[in-house]
Amino acid sequence: MPPSPAKMTPKKKNKTLPPRKGSLTLQDATVEKSPLGTKTFNLTLGTGGDYDAGKSPRFDNQADSPDFSAGRRDPKAAAAEQAKLVAEMLGQEVSAGDIAARYEMSDSSDDELDELMAESKAKATDEGQDAKFTGDFDWNSQMGPMVETLQKENSSMKVELDKKKQQVKKLGIMLNALEPIPGVDAEKLLSVLDERGEPVHSDMRDVKIIQLSKKVRNLQFELNKQKNMNKNAEEAILQLDQELEKKQTEIDTLATPQARAAIMKTMVGGIGALDNDPNFGATGGGGGSNKQTKELQKHLDDMRHKFEILKEKNRVLEHKLIQEVGGEGPTAEKMSKIMGEGWKGRAQQITLLKTKMKRLEANAKTGGMMESRGSSRSTTAQQRVAANNLRRDVDFKAQQDLNEMEKMRQLGVEQLSKAHEEMKEKLERTEKRYTSAKVRVGCLEQDNAKMRDGMKVFVGKASNDDKLVDMLKQEAHELRKKLKRNQERETKMQGERETMRGEGKEVELLRQQLSQFKNQNSHQERIINQLRADMHRMRNPGSSKKKAVGPRRTVDAVELSENDRPNSHDRK
Repeated sequence: MPPSPAKMTPKKKNKTLPPRKGSLTLQDATVEKSPLGTKTFNLTLGTGGDYDAGKSPRFDNQADSPDFSAGRRDPKAAAAEQAKLVAEMLGQEVSAGDIAARYEMSDSSDDELDELMAESKAKATDEGQDAKFTGDFDWNSQMGPMVETLQKENSSMKVELDKKKQQVKKLGIMLNALEPIPGVDAEKLLSVLDERGEPVHSDMRDVKIIQLSKKVRNLQFELNKQKNMNKNAEEAILQLDQELEKKQTEIDTLATPQARAAIMKTMVGGIGALDNDPNFGATGGGGGSNKQTKELQKHLDDMRHKFEILKEKNRVLEHKLIQEVGGEGPTAEKMSKIMGEGWKGRAQQITLLKTKMKRLEANAKTGGMMESRGSSRSTTAQQRVAANNLRRDVDFKAQQDLNEMEKMRQLGVEQLSKAHEEMKEKLERTEKRYTSAKVRVGCLEQDNAKMRDGMKVFVGKASNDDKLVDMLKQEAHELRKKLKRNQERETKMQGERETMRGEGKEVELLRQQLSQFKNQNSHQERIINQLRADMHRMRNPGSSKKKAVGPRRTVDAVELSENDRPNSHDRK
């Protein structure tokens, strides 16, 4: 194995012992560490002194045997023992002291060996790999569950991806179906609606739509206002009708013969007169408690007070009526005259006759000057003086004022009639305009409702599209994250695979070294067997020739074994 830069050469403590016949000891042992964390043991065997049967390793073929075949072993058993030894050195957790005691290594190399074992164990733990390894490396047993898990995740992600593609396709069809209506520019409408922004040259049709919308809103406000006013007026009319019905009911109640009789009896005989009245008892409840009696007494006092007031008014009216009508006879006849058409009272007739007499007297005195009013008519001086005096009369001035007021009244009536006709025509035109405007408002309300429904649908679809797009973006982001994690996991697995491939190369190198060690051990066993045969011949000498040749051959064998022994420095 080529030298490594991270190689740590322990301090060696070589033992130079006198050779002992028939024994092999571990003279030198070195440990090398490769950059990949593997270990390489270099062992040097040879003869040594100070043999201790309790400490030195004993081999199975060390037994005394008269022939060469006694120390030989089965090649399969030897290979199994060598594989077991390598497995213990590579996989089992064997301390450095045990290795040193087993192979008689020096104490100076124990600490370094322990450090190398600890570093190798820590690196194997950090990489998540099992420190023990026996037999050939099986990729399926190590990576099978992980590969199956990744395959399942990949298949599930493919299914999800197909579903997402179908959803995207459906959403694309929906977006194509939700294209904006031709002729409606939403940006222009927004720019027109935004009055606080800068002025933008927009389409007159859009401006007209906005103006009509505002007009419809104002008309709707006025319409609601008028509806509220009409509602309040109707409520007020209903209240007044209820009050009128209530008053009419009271008047009808007071106008009944029973009420009048009760009032008359009260006026004539007091409250005691009503005690024997069955109608009053039925009306009043047949003599209730004191509280009801007090309430009835109070009500009776009020009615009596009202009756006295009405009686006084009736008396005054009768007196005025008699003064007005005059004459004698029954009152019914007088009242029938009053109810006739064109009737005038006596006082009014007297006043009119007095005025007529006064006017005729003035005309007689003035000779008709006051009635002619500037017409050419011959008058005397006396008539002119009488006319001047008449002008100073208060009644005449009052009559003139009345005449002027009558003229002004007639003129005013004519003007009011003319204005009334004009206002009536204007009202008719206004009613026609109001009717047409009402119809137009109804049409605009319908159009506005349709437009609002369309805008609501459009805005709702736009909001749903935004939500769907956001959800798809979020799902796409999550899928990217998953894909990134899978890529990172795959990268990590690829790095682990490369690391395992490197370890496989190291295993191949160790196997090559093991084969070299096996060849070296077989060569050393042959040498040992040869030496044992020589020792056996030395112990059982035959002829003098054999005695002379034996030691020389033994020395040559020892020299040959020393020459064939691998040099540790060369291997380093």
